[in-house]
Amino acid sequence: MRFLLPFIIFLTLHLHAEVITLTPAEEKNWDIQTRPLQSSPLFPLGEFLGEVTPPPSLIQSISLPFDATVQQLYIAKYQQVKKGELLARVSGSAWIDEQQQAIKAVIALKEQMTITKRKKLLCGEGIIPQKECTAAEAALEVLKIKRDASRALLESYGANDETVEKLFQTLKISKTLDIVSPYNGTVTVHNATPGKNLSSSETLFVIYQEERQWIESKIEARYATLLRKDQPVEITFRGKTFASEVVERASVVEPASQTVLVRFRVPEEVSLQSGLRGDALISIKEPMLKIPKSAVINIGAKKTVFVKKDKGYMPLSIEINAEDEDVYYISDEKQYHQAVAVSSVAILKNLIGDENE
Repeated sequence: MRFLLPFIIFLTLHLHAEVITLTPAEEKNWDIQTRPLQSSPLFPLGEFLGEVTPPPSLIQSISLPFDATVQQLYIAKYQQVKKGELLARVSGSAWIDEQQQAIKAVIALKEQMTITKRKKLLCGEGIIPQKECTAAEAALEVLKIKRDASRALLESYGANDETVEKLFQTLKISKTLDIVSPYNGTVTVHNATPGKNLSSSETLFVIYQEERQWIESKIEARYATLLRKDQPVEITFRGKTFASEVVERASVVEPASQTVLVRFRVPEEVSLQSGLRGDALISIKEPMLKIPKSAVINIGAKKTVFVKKDKGYMPLSIEINAEDEDVYYISDEKQYHQAVAVSSVAILKNLIGDENE
């Protein structure tokens, strides 16, 4: 009779939707304990190596459109700078030549303004024909365009409005040009040293603007597929935990590593230095249920738990989204809002005729 018991139970399960009926004494004897599943507002995707980087639009490369010599230097590599702060002072023949051309344009414009004003008076009195006044005004407009072109070229060299206006008013050439920071940030590339000759193709400085930052991480493709643009996540990085979101996920898998590049936004209130690397724990902000690993067993190719029913225990297949050391994470669905067996699940498995784990 003892040998027929598993076969009789097996037939009974199939007749009753695989509900395993046990007496209180059997449950106690086999130490079958149950527990409701716990909810979780997020689930951990995993730990991945991350690096803090600024968006490309916030990386400013500073160079000159002419060959120059560094006369003075005011900042060092990795130094934080403010917008408008003096970085270096340079000189160059092209800078001086362009100032000379600008002075010539301003002098010519002033002379033409005087001529045009005098001719207007003469035209008004009928002393000279109107066409001379028209020609004078046309010549004046041409010289204004030349002056504005000189201004634009000086600004392209790095001169600010104050420097240009001073040149136009005083008509005095400045032997040096001040190079200032276009915004707040950190100097990460520094190629300027006093006395060094720089060609127009060389970069003087690269400044990382730190108003916004990303954490870039190469994530295994099987995990990256769970992430989408603008998806809320929680990140723990270098001892700091903060809310974030997916900025973008690459659409191409790197063949060698089978990883996908994913960028996460760093909130403005979180202070992280550019270039900082470390393990980033990425957790997706999505309601989940936590199942103790002791409650899960393999039946065939499926992960299965045993749900407590009024008449006994019923096996229920689950789809695992993530896991950590002690628990599995599954979707928060109504069918899983029940107590499950968290011990002796191997015995319950044997009772449905499957003894192979």
